Amino acid sequence: MLCKPTRFSTCAALVLLAARTALAAEPVPSSVPADLPDFRWHLTARPWQPVKAADKDLLDQMEKAMLAMAPMQHWNANDAADKMNGAILDPIDKKEIQYGTPLFAFNAATLLSRGRAASLAEPAARALDRASLNISTGKANDGHGEFFIAPMVKAVRLLEKLSPRPPEISEARLAAWKKALTTPRASFMNLTVKQNWRTFAMKGEWLRQQDGYITDAVKWNEANWLVAAEGGQRERFRRDLDKHGLKPNFFLYHDDTADPETFAYNGATTANLLDGLESGYDGSSAAEMRAIIAHNLKSSLLMLSGSGEAPGGGRTGEHIWDDTIYANSFQLMSEAALREGDARLAGQYRHAVELLLKSHARFQQENGWFSITKNRFPAALKNRYATWSGVANYLGFTLACCSETLGAKKTEITEQPIPSEIGGYVMTLDPSFANVFLNAGGMQAQICTRGETDKYGGVQWHTLGITRISRTGWDGRLGPGAGHVNPDFSDGLSFSPVFEEGGKWTRVCLEPKRFTGRFQAEFVHPLLTRGTFTIAPMAGAQGPTFTMNVTLTPDGALVDTASWGKEKFGVVCPLLEFDGRTVLETSVANGIATTRYPLANGEPLQVSAPATRAPEGPIEWAGVKSAKAGPTTIGFSYALPVKGVTKKMRLKVNGKPLPDLAFIATGEGPSHQLLVPATLAAGANTIRLEPIDADGPKIDQLRVYPVSPAPENDQQAFIALKPGHRFDTTAPAVRGGYGDFRPAVLADAQGGTVETFVYPRSAGDPTAAEVRASFKRKGADFTSVLGRVTGTLYTGRTSAGGEGKAIDLDRDGKDDVTFSETCAFILQLKDGKVTALEADRPVTATLGGKTVKVEAWQPVGM
Repeated sequence: MLCKPTRFSTCAALVLLAARTALAAEPVPSSVPADLPDFRWHLTARPWQPVKAADKDLLDQMEKAMLAMAPMQHWNANDAADKMNGAILDPIDKKEIQYGTPLFAFNAATLLSRGRAASLAEPAARALDRASLNISTGKANDGHGEFFIAPMVKAVRLLEKLSPRPPEISEARLAAWKKALTTPRASFMNLTVKQNWRTFAMKGEWLRQQDGYITDAVKWNEANWLVAAEGGQRERFRRDLDKHGLKPNFFLYHDDTADPETFAYNGATTANLLDGLESGYDGSSAAEMRAIIAHNLKSSLLMLSGSGEAPGGGRTGEHIWDDTIYANSFQLMSEAALREGDARLAGQYRHAVELLLKSHARFQQENGWFSITKNRFPAALKNRYATWSGVANYLGFTLACCSETLGAKKTEITEQPIPSEIGGYVMTLDPSFANVFLNAGGMQAQICTRGETDKYGGVQWHTLGITRISRTGWDGRLGPGAGHVNPDFSDGLSFSPVFEEGGKWTRVCLEPKRFTGRFQAEFVHPLLTRGTFTIAPMAGAQGPTFTMNVTLTPDGALVDTASWGKEKFGVVCPLLEFDGRTVLETSVANGIATTRYPLANGEPLQVSAPATRAPEGPIEWAGVKSAKAGPTTIGFSYALPVKGVTKKMRLKVNGKPLPDLAFIATGEGPSHQLLVPATLAAGANTIRLEPIDADGPKIDQLRVYPVSPAPENDQQAFIALKPGHRFDTTAPAVRGGYGDFRPAVLADAQGGTVETFVYPRSAGDPTAAEVRASFKRKGADFTSVLGRVTGTLYTGRTSAGGEGKAIDLDRDGKDDVTFSETCAFILQLKDGKVTALEADRPVTATLGGKTVKVEAWQPVGM
């Protein structure tokens, strides 16, 4: 908590005054509480439960993916000397990419070691044959030799230990692989790239020394850690403290590639170095490495979304391996924390692993592949790929992260809530990261204060604005979607201001060379966090200054957007319409913009396309049975084997036209699915597709999901709180990392402050319409069917608390809980009754006629 919470409007005005005169100056980051990443609160605002996923689930996913990858392996049966034999060739680019081949061997070996995928024994051996030849005859494929060694050593270990050992894993092959692993690093590694690549090499070299292939790994690793000319890995971790003087500091890794910095490679570097430490690395810097990485990963827990995703944005952001690499790091750290006697921290890391793997599982395609980025577009589209992203390398890498995560698990550990499920902090990173994370009750907002301009790898990875609002137990895909800006700034969006300029809307997120931002926290508590995000022109630039006053509660985010210029302005609400496979149910009406996935429960009825239809003619399925009437999802399996086109078809269900369908080219990749919401009648239904464009897709099947009484899916709602607010949805959709987002611009007809309540809703929660109808404000305070905020206190349906000496829970004007002195406190509620409480200092609480002594940070059940 801030020591002296202030009124929101006063703080906002002071922040604005400073912003208008000196925002271009380097800000002094402020994080709350000051002792982050230490985190003491325990109680969650919402009922909490562990994930408890079985290892079998992950192995099932991996086996399906690896069996789908096996056909990518090159094998020339007519030429045993073909040097490409065993290589994993990318199905889109038709070539071996980077380190896909040794990763295939490691992932196959992982499955074989767990009694899975016996058919992969020979493909695994062939991949190791190819990788061994590759590193023995010059620089490794694509100059990525640093990435070869660790998976090769681990694959050999696993395959050699198989019992019984398949005949494909012969002694001769083992000897050849081991000989290749003695190759001097200078002959096959790149060695000119000295940032995160070196940590992959450090991991591999320690493994090689352990197994007797080389003898100088410790000396080389120590140089990489300490010496700037060899990459200076120590300095890259410590830079926020040593260069920027950040307090509290977080020791996040500085990759020095894209600007602002990357989050993905923070996960990768910590996983690499911790892998070595956990396997016994004993160099003179080992203790310091462990301390720095422990601090880093405790900090990284704070950046996970409320639903468990890795932080958005940054180089190679919105790739699915972002989640699995952090799962790898946290799995290693869970074992280390338990060994050191911190069962709670160990449980937090283990729960983070489960959440990240759960997030990852959403992106497995029907054919077994995982999407490379966090959407469901055909792989041929390469949506938000970097220039180096491919199926063969990054599908292999995300599976390798899964393999490492499984291998690092040694102990069953009881899951514990992670900090982002509890809330009560604002984490401001150093200027090179330009991001802030704030959380109240599991409701997280991620704010990017400086957009990217360098187009590293062909992508502008960071987008100025609020890039994420999500909460625990909710589908974080629904947006705002981590933000997106086209490489040439021609289009893009985040949850951020727009203003009228030259007769059209200008989005500040598309002007990162002109605008920059700063966030100032004003009150921070696990149930209530307030602050102001100011966006203003850089020094020498022209344009209006904006403030976005943010109030987070466990229910949602209240954002008041104001402009201090004369131009008409508004705020962009990113509305997810299409994720590359599924057309979402969206609505913009009566002051509310919403989106959610349609219901698709149970096994779909699969009906082949009629074989007798005329070429280029309509396709009709008559007599499609539905046991019940109601909303559901229907879909089409199709192929469109060309590049870069989209073909439209008209859809009719029982004669009623639905929105036209857009079929995206599948290229030479596998068939794809297009799913859409539809309402069926009980009994027989007729579903008809009519061509609009020539040379349309080849439709293989109709899929019809059963009408189900299952609860509705999660929904994101942007609620306009003033009668004079109007949505403008005329701008075209923007294709970002999660899919196609409609930039719904919300503005006030009178030019006043735009008041928006962002409401991540789940089944059983009040509807967005009920929230809007009940929403009342008095200055910074507000109330609705969800709960109320009064000063520094919050009262909701399942929790209440804040900072004070007393709280009235039932609005009868009488305090229901009192404390012996002012404190910060959390109350868990059930049916309006207190079931548990926690405070930040020793106090005596009185409630229901009873007196309870409470120690600091020690929850008390009632």
